[in-house]
Amino acid sequence: MEDGIYFIDSDAKGDWTLRFFDFAKRRMTPIAALGRDISDNGLAVSPDRRQILYTRVDFTGGADIMLVENFR
Repeated sequence: MEDGIYFIDSDAKGDWTLRFFDFAKRRMTPIAALGRDISDNGLAVSPDRRQILYTRVDFTGGADIMLVENFR
């Protein structure tokens, strides 16, 4: 993205948050709370910024694919 970057950040309690850092304003904005079981293996944002893709660790033995739309 030309105007900023999306990233996943962890707080002291171990909760993960999707954030956007605006280059011009030099400010971080929280976009979505993601919980605790997030993997730091990657993050992808669609060109129109309406969809994100990130990895979540599943400790229950199952597997799901999640799609988050219109998160901005």
